[in-house]
Amino acid sequence: MDYPPVDEEIALLTAVAPRLPRGTLAGSVRLVDYCRRLAAGSIDPATIAGLSHASQEALRQASRRAALSTAELLALARASSDGAEYLRLLRIGILDGASETARRVLEPVLLQHEV
Repeated sequence: MDYPPVDEEIALLTAVAPRLPRGTLAGSVRLVDYCRRLAAGSIDPATIAGLSHASQEALRQASRRAALSTAELLALARASSDGAEYLRLLRIGILDGASETARRVLEPVLLQHEV
């Protein structure tokens, strides 16, 4: 599935939820976009080649959880009254139903991205 370019997706979220900080929306879109590309296999394999096979597989599994659609991001933005609530809902959307292995990979990534 093709998604809008990152800048367009950020603009869509900003238009739907102008009360949310643009930086928060931009960071979430960049994270989700990377996960979409990793899940689709369009990330340069050399970027994860240094990881063990098990780690690569865990990363791919985790990326599938975080590869939210534009519609999902829009729904989260619409339902949020502020940036903190948006990030809380985003975190739930990514982690809810994730396996323990995926959670172990996702938790530090989300913290790194301040989600």
